[in-house]
Formats: sequence, structure tokens, C-alpha cells
Amino acid sequence: MKAESRNYSQYLAQKNNPPPKLHDNTYSMASTCLQGNHVNPAASFSFDPSLLEGEVADTPTSPGLNSRTNPNGSTCNPSSDADQIMDLLTHRQVLKELSHFRLLYKAALRGDWGAANLFLQRNPDAVAAKINVSWMTALSVAASAGHAQFVQKLVEKMSVKQLESKDRLGRTALFYAAMADCTQSAKAMVTKNPNLTQIRNDENATPLLCALTYGSKKMVRYLYSVTRDEDPSPFRGGNGVRLLVFMIASGFYDTALDLVQRYPQLATARDDKSGYTALLALSQRPSAFPSKSRYGFLERLIYSLISVEKSGSPRPTINGDVENPPESGNLTQVPDRPCSLLNAQINKVPMVKQVRDMKLTQIQSVKLVNRICEQLSSMETDEMLECFLNPAVLNIAAEHGNTEVVIQCCEYFPDLLWLTMKGRSIFHVAVEHRQEKIFSLVYGMSARRRLLTSLRVDDSNTMLHMVAKLAPSPQLNVASGAALQMQRELQWFKAILLTHLSMVFN
Repeated sequence: MKAESRNYSQYLAQKNNPPPKLHDNTYSMASTCLQGNHVNPAASFSFDPSLLEGEVADTPTSPGLNSRTNPNGSTCNPSSDADQIMDLLTHRQVLKELSHFRLLYKAALRGDWGAANLFLQRNPDAVAAKINVSWMTALSVAASAGHAQFVQKLVEKMSVKQLESKDRLGRTALFYAAMADCTQSAKAMVTKNPNLTQIRNDENATPLLCALTYGSKKMVRYLYSVTRDEDPSPFRGGNGVRLLVFMIASGFYDTALDLVQRYPQLATARDDKSGYTALLALSQRPSAFPSKSRYGFLERLIYSLISVEKSGSPRPTINGDVENPPESGNLTQVPDRPCSLLNAQINKVPMVKQVRDMKLTQIQSVKLVNRICEQLSSMETDEMLECFLNPAVLNIAAEHGNTEVVIQCCEYFPDLLWLTMKGRSIFHVAVEHRQEKIFSLVYGMSARRRLLTSLRVDDSNTMLHMVAKLAPSPQLNVASGAALQMQRELQWFKAILLTHLSMVFN
């Protein structure tokens, strides 16, 4: 009787008192997954093994975060998000299952193959088991931590099908290798199962697209070389455009150039999700072009003297040569003629190598703009104008001071100088945003410069009205201090005023 009374008292205490505070990382990850938002990869495998310490029955934690199926196969159908979270966080059976893999999880996280191998000998089925709340396998955990040797040994124990196991966000272990920038791990997986490069996560992204966000050039080039052009192809249609835009945004201009050369239709296509085109992405990256590079005296000297060998870029095997992919390095390689030993040693000097890489990148970005313009010139006039007007690509390029993009486009399409996009021509945007190079360029290219200076913006404002306004913050802050900023503004106003007057009276 006393025992029953004590149990009933415990029941009332548990009912009236709020549950213990949840682990912050676990709750944050649970709520994010349930809302369907993107989860930071680091948070995905930040599960604290200490949650599994102590009595399993008395420790609330996050079990499987799927609203339909738990790792043990049981199902739950909560009526609301709040009920769903509470049901999942109090589902102790999942916690019991995860506690069995605590040693394996810790070993994979540390890269301790000896401890992991001993555990797997006693529990062979654990080789592809879900061992944390994100449903990651030991392979995913080790790959996310960058333990290449651990991954290579574990891959040998796994079957081809087991390598395709996904976590809660639909990521295979190859995604985590790409995010951790561990090319050796990726090679070990892809060599055993080449199909891993084609598997997409819940956001319809491939490991290659993931590597563009998280990986280095070496990882991107490796995955680019082994990803196959198979239906559904990651290189065609909307997937291809998204890939191209990500390449440009991440600074992989050589890879982007090779992709455009293989699939010319991508040069003018638009990403449905972001609305970006390749030309729009390039317009917003002036640092990729020579006109916006800022070098010191020594760097400018090296830039002028160093030679970057021209090449035809070797084509990576998009059909997926897994055994012998192209080695990392520039897709744009040197020609067959031997380089002198002296030049080879000079190129190893850190500053020289940095300047040379930057010069090569700028050459590739200019080639990419030229290739896009060639593709645009083959389109009908109305389609071509749509690419420039929606959005106003040249205005954006002029706003950022991207001289090379403006030059290339105006050389292919001279009439763009006369287009008013969002009520402004390129000329007016250059004046408003204090882009001296763009202003001089447009002024020198147009034989009808008098009409350009007399064009009105917003129905009433002329070029002088625009130059009288305060410069945008990025251009104003080029000079430090209010006095120098005022001096710069006055100099700019005088230059535009003299230009305007010379056009009016001549």
C-alpha cells in the first residue's frame, strides 16, 4: 500500500512540475528540422554523447526527428508541431537504441579506428546503423570530422548499398566528406560506389553543389570530374543553371567556363529559384576582374611581368572516370612546352603564386563573359534584351564598377548604351555611384554623348542633379574623414559639370 502511495505521489509530482530543461543543441536542431529549414552541417553532428549518460529512462532528449517514422520503425502522428516535438523528445525507446552506439559514435568522432573496429566485431550490424539523433552513420560522423583513414577502413567493411544510407536531411556520407573538404574520404567512397555522386539530398542538391559552398577547389574539381551526365543530369536544365551560378558565386571561374563550353545553353538560362543568370552573377563580382584589383607597388610589378600560359582547358570526364580523375590544379593548364627551372622556382614564391593565381582567375572570368556574350548574340533580339533588362544587368555592373562586363557587353551590343533600365542609363548609374572608369568608358565610346548628358532621369533630373546627391556609402568611404570625402565629392562634381558644359556649348 505504501509503495502504491509513493508511486502515486511521484506521478503527481511529475504531472505538476515542468519537464527538465532540454539540451540547447538538441532542441534547436529538433525545431529547425521540424520547420523544414536548412540546418548548419556543424549543428547536424553536434549531438552531445553526455545526453546518453546515466539512467536512460530519466533523461529527456531528442529521439528521431521524423514526424512519420522513427529509427526503430515505430510511427507517431502528432496533431500539432508542439505535440510532435514533445512526443519525439519523450520517446525513450529511441534513446535506448542510441545508447547502444555511444562507444561507436565517440570513436568515429575521434577517428579511433581501434575502438570502432572492436565494437564492429562484436556488433557487425552496427556498420550502417543510425548512431545519433541526426540519423548519421559512423561513416558520416567520421567523414564530417575529416578522418580519412578511418573512413577508408570503414568503407571496406560496408556494402555498396550501405554507402547510400542517408541521414535525416537526405545526405549521404559523401555530402559530409564534401563539407569537411576531405578529398581522400570522397575518393574512397566514390571508388566503391560511383553512384554516390548522383544521389541528391532533400533539397535536390548533389554533393558537387554542396562542395561549392563548403569545399575547396580540390574537392570541387574532383567531384566535377566524377559526377556523370545522366538523367536527371546535374549539368542540364534548372540543375545546371543553379550549378553554374554557384560556381561563379564561389569563384570557380575555370570550372564555370568549362561548364559553359560544354553546355552553351546554360550561359543564357535563368535559375528559377533565385532569378540569377550567369551574367548577373558575374556583374556582382568586380573583384574577379583586373579593373577592380587593388595591388601594392610590388604586386603590380609582379602582375605586369609574370606570364600566364594560355591553354585550351582540358575537359574533365563528366562521364565519371572514377579510377583516374584529373588531378587537382587549374582546369586551364599550361601547354606542352617545358617551363624553365627558374620560372618554376619563382612561381613557388608565395607572393608570386598568389598574384599569378589572381591573374589567371581574372583571365578566366573575362573569357567567361566573352563566352556568354557570344551565346547571347545568337539569340533573337527580344530574348537578348530580356536577359539584359530583367534584371538590369548592365546597371548592376556599372553600380559595382565592373568595367570588363560593361565593355564586353557594349562591344557585342552597342545599343545597350541607349537603354534606360529602371529609369537610368549606364551613364547615369556611373555618375550616381562615382564610377570614374565606367563614366569615361561610356563617354568615350558613344558618338552621341551630347544626348546622353541631356537625358533626364525620373522625368526631371539631369546628370547634374544626380552628381549633386551624396555618394553611396561604399564609394563615400573610400576616402577617410569628412574633409577628404568632401574634397572628393567636389572634385567629382566639377569633373561632371565641366563635361556637361562642354557638351552644351560645343
